[in-house]
Order: sequence, then C-alpha cells, then structure tokens
Amino acid sequence: MRLLLYPFVLLFMAVTSSLHGLITITVMQQASDVVITASGTANINDLGVPLNADYHSHVHTNINQVFVGPATGMHSGKAYLGLSSSEPFGTGNFRLADSGSGDAFGIANTQLVVPDGYNTGDNLSGSGTYEGTTIALLGITEQTWTWGSGPNADSATLTIVPEPSIWATLLGLMALGFVAWRRGSKS
Repeated sequence: MRLLLYPFVLLFMAVTSSLHGLITITVMQQASDVVITASGTANINDLGVPLNADYHSHVHTNINQVFVGPATGMHSGKAYLGLSSSEPFGTGNFRLADSGSGDAFGIANTQLVVPDGYNTGDNLSGSGTYEGTTIALLGITEQTWTWGSGPNADSATLTIVPEPSIWATLLGLMALGFVAWRRGSKS
C-alpha cells in the first residue's frame, strides 16, 4: 500500500513546488566576516512587468536591499515589481560585498531581481562575503522577515544564523542546568 502512495506524493510535490517560488537568504557570522547566501527558485509569472536592472552584490538593510553573486562589476537582470515589503530589516547603510559567487540576484524593497534569461522554476544560488565586519555592524536585524506577492507567487525569507560560539555557549548552559537538576533530584 505504501509503495502505491509514493508516485502520488511525488507528483503532488512536483506540481505544488512548481506553483510557488521560495528563496531562502541566510546571514551568518564566520569568524571576522559575514557571509550571506541565497538559494531557491522564483515564480515570476505572477509578478509585474519586468524592468531592466543593473546591480552589484551588496546589502543596504535600511531600504530592504540584499543582493548576492560575484562581487566584481555590475550585473544586468530583470526587476519584477510586486513583492510586498515589510519594515526595513535593519539599520545599515550601503555596503558592497568584498567577494561573492554564483548567480547574481536579490531583493530591492518591492522588487525581485533575477539574472537576464531567468525562467520560472530555474534554480538560483549565490553568496556574498563582507570581510572584517559583524552582523550588528552591517545593521541586519536578527529576525526572520518574509516578503510575498501573493499565495501563488514568490516569497523570500531572510534568516540570521547565530555564530557557532553562541550555540556552544547555549549548549554548555543547558548541560550545566541538567547537571544541577540531576543533583537536586538525587538529594
């Protein structure tokens, strides 16, 4: 019986994944650098008429801009209007990436910007590295914000991942708490 369900589950996943675009943007502190990675697919069919766009790999949080991709030169693409915008996801000013790789794309307030020739469902993947800075200095708010342009269109989620040392500290505190709890329950 289970084997009969697998083809239907796979078909359902294939159909529903082609209807929605999802881009995940992750910001992570790595030693003295901040690395922003983005990947996913975009459904541009339900967005507005594209405009020509030229852009760099950069972050400008107080006006909701984050772009990934190679840090050399200007990139050309298409900006699709129609994303709903939240409050700015930070207080930082414009900062170019020091290095980057992959596809050049991003979000500029209410626009999804993709490379020239992009088609709905194509995979996007890129990164940008900001050397000698911190998430706080870039002014990125440590929250998750989502932009969406409707139930059948795009969403992009920006997530801040704490530095690994924070996780180690939290794990150590939990271990100490567990030891104290065990000692208290034995007496």
